[in-house]
Amino acid sequence: MNLLNKIILVFKSQYKRYFDDFLYKLGLYRKANKCINNDYEHLTSLELLKYKKSEKIFILGSGFSINDLTEDEIKHIEKFDTFAFNGFLEHFHKLRIDFFLAREFLGFNNDITSQDMKENGMYDFYFSDKSNKVKYAQDTVFLLQHELAAYSVNSILAQKMIKKGRKIFTFKNHFLRKFYYPTKSLKKLVHYSGSISDVVHASYALGYKEIVLVGVDLYDRNHFWLPKDETSLIDKDRGYKAQDIHNTATPTIKMFDKWNKFFKEEGVVLSVYNPRSLLKDIMPIYEKGE
Repeated sequence: MNLLNKIILVFKSQYKRYFDDFLYKLGLYRKANKCINNDYEHLTSLELLKYKKSEKIFILGSGFSINDLTEDEIKHIEKFDTFAFNGFLEHFHKLRIDFFLAREFLGFNNDITSQDMKENGMYDFYFSDKSNKVKYAQDTVFLLQHELAAYSVNSILAQKMIKKGRKIFTFKNHFLRKFYYPTKSLKKLVHYSGSISDVVHASYALGYKEIVLVGVDLYDRNHFWLPKDETSLIDKDRGYKAQDIHNTATPTIKMFDKWNKFFKEEGVVLSVYNPRSLLKDIMPIYEKGE
């Protein structure tokens, strides 16, 4: 595929995200915006920075290696700030979550297919139910994508499915996602290979000097909340098995190889917790004794 065709493909994809069912998405966006301002503690960038309590942050992914965390390791991680996204919030309740990022949900249970979840709205209910039960949920800050394309998050907000009074911060994604490096802006995050890019960008913008990736394995599609080698229904929909390499592995490695050089120049240390992660060749392995 030549460059022109790639550009056309990107614009078609982005156009669909923003303008399919435009009037419905616009109405949902406006309703969500009203709820944001009336029902939640809507933080500014400066207010969000006040919740940063350490110079090191642990980003919590969904890889199977999460199951290997010992009580001592969890205690060590909880000495610093934590940042979760996607399925982590819905399935892991042993660890305090300081920040949680949500964008374009499909849901992460294994009872119904992704298409079923889209059609009957259960991803909204499932997420909101879990978000209200997370450990110390009243102290968790929710970073939520809020723009026309963020259909599922807008739906959650419009229906007030996150408990009233929760602290939230809203952001947008860059339109041409892969052309940007992280910036100090929290209002516009880079979505490159998956939600991990949004979370790392946000962590950099929050001013952390050390960013540790936990449960970002990439060598398979196992999720820590499922039995070993049980394929999620979402991956079955896609025609993959749990043992297959993660669908974001190649672009994630490419992204972090590029970003890591940028972070070094900025004095930010990016490391990976699992020594078996496919990221081990492009960034240091975190030393747990630190």
